[in-house]
Amino acid sequence: MTTKDLKQTILDHSYKTMTKEGVLAIRMRDLAKSCKCAVGTIYNVFETFDDIHYHLNLHTFKRLFNRLYTTLKKAALAKIAIEEILPRIGWEYIAFAKEETNSWKALFEYAPEGEQPSWYRKEIDRNLQLAEEFLQKNFQISKEKANQLMSYFWFAIHGVSAIVLNKKATNHSDEFVESYVDHCLRGIYKLI
Repeated sequence: MTTKDLKQTILDHSYKTMTKEGVLAIRMRDLAKSCKCAVGTIYNVFETFDDIHYHLNLHTFKRLFNRLYTTLKKAALAKIAIEEILPRIGWEYIAFAKEETNSWKALFEYAPEGEQPSWYRKEIDRNLQLAEEFLQKNFQISKEKANQLMSYFWFAIHGVSAIVLNKKATNHSDEFVESYVDHCLRGIYKLI
């Protein structure tokens, strides 16, 4: 097995464990056993467990981002107003978080501490910039406004998702969450 194949095998097994049990359930000995290699071999491919975690998180981020970006593009092509698009994207974000709770929590709640690797940050930034450029081009807003819109939207919807997933609100009904999403997005509309 090549190093590239082994790396993918390690990530596949790690992702499977993460999605079923959470990222904290990944144990190097279990991972080595499922990959049919020694623990030391894993450390020849990945420097630390955090390195594996960042690869898993980037995979999750890209899946989430692609889902949101696809929703944005389809709605923009249908000439839907941005004020109607944002709630749709917000609901896609919340749906992803509900459907893939363990992956979402690994990305946002259990992310490794310390500075993110440059390769990881570069990929995240590249995807976010793609969305900002799409907003600028299709909704005729400035680069600064597009950046603010992305940042505010991300924090607002992320906050709603965290509250829903961690059951921090007293009311978890769809109606309550919908009104909360609308409330969070109302301030964002002023940026447009």
